[in-house]
Amino acid sequence: MKLLILAGFLALSSAASAASCKMGLYGEYGEYVATVRAGNDPQCIKAMQACRNWKVWYVLPQGARCIKVVDDGFADIDYERFPDYDTYYGYPGSPYSRQPRTQPTTTTTVCQTDRYGRQACYEQPAPTSGTSRVCEYVNGAQLCWTEPTSTTTTTTTTQVCEYYDDGSEHCWIEPTTTNTNPNPRPNPTTTPAPRPNPTTTPAPRPNPTTTPAPRPNPNPTTMPAPRPNPTTTPAPRPNPTTTTTPVPNPTTTPTPVPVPQSSDTTRAIEAGETVIFNSALHMVVSVPTPNFYNLKPVNGRNSDIVKDVARQYVAVTRGCNMGFCGTDSVIVLATSSYAAVAGIEYDGKFVLKAVDGTNNMTFDVNGNGLAWTKGCSPEGASKVCVGAVVMKQTSRNNGYYTVVGIQLDGNVVLENNDAPKKLTTNIRPDSLIITR
Repeated sequence: MKLLILAGFLALSSAASAASCKMGLYGEYGEYVATVRAGNDPQCIKAMQACRNWKVWYVLPQGARCIKVVDDGFADIDYERFPDYDTYYGYPGSPYSRQPRTQPTTTTTVCQTDRYGRQACYEQPAPTSGTSRVCEYVNGAQLCWTEPTSTTTTTTTTQVCEYYDDGSEHCWIEPTTTNTNPNPRPNPTTTPAPRPNPTTTPAPRPNPTTTPAPRPNPNPTTMPAPRPNPTTTPAPRPNPTTTTTPVPNPTTTPTPVPVPQSSDTTRAIEAGETVIFNSALHMVVSVPTPNFYNLKPVNGRNSDIVKDVARQYVAVTRGCNMGFCGTDSVIVLATSSYAAVAGIEYDGKFVLKAVDGTNNMTFDVNGNGLAWTKGCSPEGASKVCVGAVVMKQTSRNNGYYTVVGIQLDGNVVLENNDAPKKLTTNIRPDSLIITR
């Protein structure tokens, strides 16, 4: 009988441990960041998605990874044991809250024990000089703030709450300050300032008989200044045949190409669009509230939907910025290679996709490091367009090149016509000879 009970206990334990997955979040160089534990599914998709959400919240670099680890029943961020993890601990800016994350310049570590007997520590701004720290319990959680220390004021507090459309609420304490020590009035018994003595001898007035300053002599016989002699030989005029100073060539410095001002970086996203989130393509399933979206991985299942993803974490795949649009072919100047625009991030940077068949994506690419593969350089005597065959004026072998790209600074990108093919960037248009 004891053996049967022990076997049943072991079976229940193994079933309980199999009901969840645990992921380890590690930095770009393998440094430990946190562990996340969530409900189990065939590929631990829920735990992996939660770990990727916290990767975005921690603002980790692209090289950070979520790796599945042995589930021992505990984790730093445990949604399996505590489904209300974000709500109870009140972490601002977590993937499931709607408050922006803030980084205090001066912080202090505060620890408290929760209702399950665990100790949780967090960072909060340290009180400055002239302030005191006040704490109050709201809905079973400790809420602390700092307020000025003054001997002339009395501080009372008022609880203020805001309710969101999803049923959640956020409460805080606001101090109400009343002045109990008004500015002192002057003492009526104080001896007033002495009035001026009316018998004081006034300052002497100016004597009207004083001789005034002499006026200028109005005598018309004064000799005026001599006028210029009209018979004087005038200064020689410049010889029109003199060689003039040559005007500098206006084509010396290339004019930057005008960049279109319209941009789709921060535009609203509609349901049904394909976007990039957490380094993968997702489809917008619905828009529960403005600037928050429910996403499902492309070719994913309904159980993989990620809810309430903020707009700033999503890159659009449809639209344009700086003249570069989705699916456009571009040239990466840093590597002298071709790529395709896969998406436009919220901050205006680009997501590029490799064209070598691997479809690897590169994030946070600045548009100033790209070149268009269509169009022409700025108008002028040295204007060239993509597809033109040219020669270099300073080239000794007189090789032929094809213009394949236009940079934002007005320079062009060339590709040699003979093998092996190679791209050359930052070529001035006025240094080329157009052959056809």
